[in-house]
This record gives sequence, structure tokens and C-alpha cells, in this order.
Amino acid sequence: MSSYDTLLNKDALLVAQELGQTSSATSITIARGLEWLEERLAPGPIMVEPDLNYVYKTAWAFLLAGKSATTARLLDWVLDRAVQESGDLFLPEVEPSQGIYRQSWLLRTAASLGHPLGAIERVRDRMRQYQDSTGGVADSIGEDPRHPDPGGSPSAGATAAFGEFAIAAALIEDARRAGDWLLRLVEQNEPHFPNGEFYFTLGPHGLLDTEVPAGMRAPRVVGAKGREEPTWILAIATAFLVDLYAALRDRGTPHDASSQYLEGALRLFAFDCQMPLDVYFSWNRCKMAWSSGRLLEVLTAFKLGDLDLYDSLYRCARRTYRHTFLGTRLADGSWGHELHDDETAIDQQTLEGISAVPTEEAWQRHRGHKVPFSSSIEITSENVVMTLHLRAGIQALEQELSSSAGRETGGGDP
Repeated sequence: MSSYDTLLNKDALLVAQELGQTSSATSITIARGLEWLEERLAPGPIMVEPDLNYVYKTAWAFLLAGKSATTARLLDWVLDRAVQESGDLFLPEVEPSQGIYRQSWLLRTAASLGHPLGAIERVRDRMRQYQDSTGGVADSIGEDPRHPDPGGSPSAGATAAFGEFAIAAALIEDARRAGDWLLRLVEQNEPHFPNGEFYFTLGPHGLLDTEVPAGMRAPRVVGAKGREEPTWILAIATAFLVDLYAALRDRGTPHDASSQYLEGALRLFAFDCQMPLDVYFSWNRCKMAWSSGRLLEVLTAFKLGDLDLYDSLYRCARRTYRHTFLGTRLADGSWGHELHDDETAIDQQTLEGISAVPTEEAWQRHRGHKVPFSSSIEITSENVVMTLHLRAGIQALEQELSSSAGRETGGGDP
């Protein structure tokens, strides 16, 4: 730990300056990213060609930023184009159903905004089919709503994504069941945490799946080793658990009856924050801004944290902002595309806003086959979303430390 990476044993003025700097800088980053996205809105309305990958995180970014009219415009397009008879959301002329993750973002946004897309019963019913009797959620269940067919075991990422939708859609018992499944997953991982491993699927009979066939490590386990690990799964699970705790408290549930979800979130964060610095050089790390930001917001709101915990959250949030976001941003305020072919060998860091990542066309010619990639629109939307969460957490921490200082010196309201 270096002196710039901590709040502890540091002059109060320097702490205040650092927090103020980060808060102000994130506002600039958010504004530039949103401006870049808005420039790409078209009468269609989004963005380059019909593709839900350009929409699902973009809509949530605009909603979080308070741009409700733009959000509604995007969701109107989804409602008009993408609602299938099965209740899934996809464009048949582009691709088959992509399962739970993408539509969880769209429907969470619709429910939060009160948009008609979120009130279609067959869509809501279809989403609930993804959750099995254990509370866990599979990434895919086939395309026939009469005969749901999970394509694999429930996973932490899919369960957390569903849980965020369920909270927004006021399906609080479904959200609790998802949270309980994740708590069982965390508990069964306790023997593996000391070895730097988190297995994120439960197999038959609700038992932890620790069998990892050759070449299948990434879809099964997160290790506390390096940038190739799918650490986003830890962060989305943490964010959902803390969001579930906050949602229950907001509905009047006492702390003692909901604290297990916050404790589960903190246990996952404790494992996640052990990651080495080079993990932050990849966009795989972006969701740490979400989990650390939400934990800072919720812990300070309910007066549940202490300075040591705030320090860990601040360190991870600040590293994500400095390295994952600012370190990879292009000169125009956006972020570039992400190549999924040998992605761990591709350096996303920029120099003076200049990227060394090949275009998808150049990489495809070089490799001699089609290369999967995420567009700069999708990456920019997600990074804006996560920076919004990060800023909210930093601002909550600023207020908490300022209030604490006032109490210690006898200041504040009488």
C-alpha cells in the first residue's frame, strides 16, 4: 500500500483534497462519456445499426445520469422492435436470444423508469422462469417458454443480474431467493478462499461445482491472481447483495433481519480486494467501481462502516477510476472496443488517449477468422454507469468523513 492509496494516517486536509479531486474528476469523465454517447444517437434511435448490445447498458447510463427522456426513447425502440412472443428480448434478424444478462439490464431500467416495457406480463413471467426452485438463475433456458430448459447450472453472475431486475420490478421475494442462493454459494466457498479461489456455480443438489475441465477455468472459477480472472462476477454479486440489503431496509425490514446480505457482500468484497494491481488494467475490473461505490453509499447511509473498511473501499474504487477508466480512455472521452479473442494479452491502456488495440477488421484479417468483440458504445456505456456508481460512493464518503470531523471537534448542529 502506498501513501496515495489510503485514507489512514494521513492529514485530514490531504484526504479532503483527494476525495474532492476524485469527485470532481469523475463528474468530468461522466459528462464526456455521456456527450459522446448522445452524439451517436440516431433517429433509429441507437446507434450504428439495430443491435440490443448498443442499447442495454446505454439506457441504464442515461437513467442514472437523470436523462429520463433519452432513456424512454431507447426503451420505446426496444418495446417496438425486440419483444418476442416467448417474452425474451432480442432481434431475430440479428441473433437468437442471448438469455438473462442483457435483458435484466433492459427490464431493470424499464421498471425503474416506470416504462411500459417493464409491465408486460409475459416478459415478467419469462424472466421469472430463469430462476429455479433453489433461487439460482441460469444464463439460458432455451427459447420455448412452455418447456424451459436450463443450458447449465445456476451461476453467480446470472443470479445477481436477475436479482437486480427483481428488486427494480418489486419482486422482492424472488430477489431474496436469489440472495439466499448467493449466500449459500459464498458459504460453500469458505474453504477455498484461503487458496485464492471462488467457484461461482452450484451443481446438482445445490453443491459447489469445483470440477474444472481443461480449458474451462474462466467459466467456473475466479482466482485472486491476475487480470485474466473474471473478477466482474465477484463485483456484480457484491453489488446485488448490498442492493438487496438496502432495498429491504428501505421497505422497513430491520437490520437484524437483512444483515446477512450485507455481510455476504462484505465477505465477497474482502476476497475481491485481494486482487493485484494489474487486475485493474483490464475492463474486466470495471464492476469493482459499482460494488465499492454501492457499499460506500449504503454503509455510510446506515452508519455501519468504520475507517478501516472505508479505506479498503476507497482504495479499490480509486484504483478502478485511475487505471481501469482513466488509464484506458480515448482522447474523445469514450472507451474503445474490446476484442475477446486472446483478450488477456491485449493491453487496453492508452497513451495520451491513443490506443494500441487493433481494429476488429485488422485483428480478423490477422487471425484469419471472425473475432468476437464488444463495441465502443457498449464499453463506454458500461464504464459511464460504473463511474456514476463510483462518484456516488466517493461523495457519500466525503460527507461521512466531513460529518465525523465535525462531531469530533464539537461542530455541526446543536
